[in-house]
Amino acid sequence: MGTGKKSFFSFIFHNWKLKTGSILFAVLLSWYAHYSRNTSRVLHIPVQSPEIPENLSLMSSVPTFLEVRFYGPRENLDLNVTNFRIVLSHPRPEAGENTYRATLLPGLPEGIEAFYKKEVPVTLDKKIIRALAVDPVFEWNLDPGTKEGYIAANPHSVLIRGPSSLLLKMDKLKTQPIKLSGATRFATFRVPLEDLPQYISLAPEQSNEIEINLRILPAEPIPSVTMKDVPVVCMNEIKGINAVKIQKVDITFEGEKAPDLALAGVFCPVFYDASSKSLKPQSVISELPVHVLDKNGKEILSVLSVEPSKITLTFEKAVIKAPPEAQQGLKEHLIR
Repeated sequence: MGTGKKSFFSFIFHNWKLKTGSILFAVLLSWYAHYSRNTSRVLHIPVQSPEIPENLSLMSSVPTFLEVRFYGPRENLDLNVTNFRIVLSHPRPEAGENTYRATLLPGLPEGIEAFYKKEVPVTLDKKIIRALAVDPVFEWNLDPGTKEGYIAANPHSVLIRGPSSLLLKMDKLKTQPIKLSGATRFATFRVPLEDLPQYISLAPEQSNEIEINLRILPAEPIPSVTMKDVPVVCMNEIKGINAVKIQKVDITFEGEKAPDLALAGVFCPVFYDASSKSLKPQSVISELPVHVLDKNGKEILSVLSVEPSKITLTFEKAVIKAPPEAQQGLKEHLIR
């Protein structure tokens, strides 16, 4: 029995270095044979835009492509990039930074591995819709002696939607510049709005075109009449907000008689934000275009000019006062 064990161990340890070397060589040879057939190939795979809940809006860019390194047998790596896509998913996205999971689709052929970024950060924000004032932009090249007169935009405001952190800072949308030259006395244009900032879009069914009616005042006098010190009001309802000071303008009409009722108004893009307890976009809004309307809210086309044509308004949150009887009851209660 002892002799058998001795023979066994003698066999194991006899020339053990040579035997270990042979085994190691066989492993290395096997590894080389396997991996010498394998290679890598890097492709840029398109990324599908993630699904965003209706109440949220993108606030960061999503990569258009992700770099994917495919690894496997050389003969199996003749891949068509158009066959693949990367989808981004998240179980419960919310406002703020979200980590979306990246998944390569469809499944890979047997023996092929893919290495790529598995997580993609996406920032979202609460989506809101706001109405902003329209501000026409002109590039003037008028004849000597002539000057710009009344400018009317229709509509006066447009609806846009997007992330609240961006929309809360905006008050007006400009049009694309209108180049004007010559001696025309009245002109009508249809002009698109300026390009919107990233992540912001027009609200559904909101047209991108604005109709602009323009009066050009010639060098020679025109029969006219002027209404002075016409108070300017907000054409839209601004609940719980007051203008600190009423602004006044002078309106000049063509002809010898002013309309029976003419209203000077501006679109006031201001509201009270309960979450921050402040007025948004700010309490002072400048360069608001003045419109002249009749009693039905339609533009009066006989207007030659409005001075000033744009005004600055300062707003404050309205203080809700108790009715007189309530104030008297409180006073009597305190006296007791």
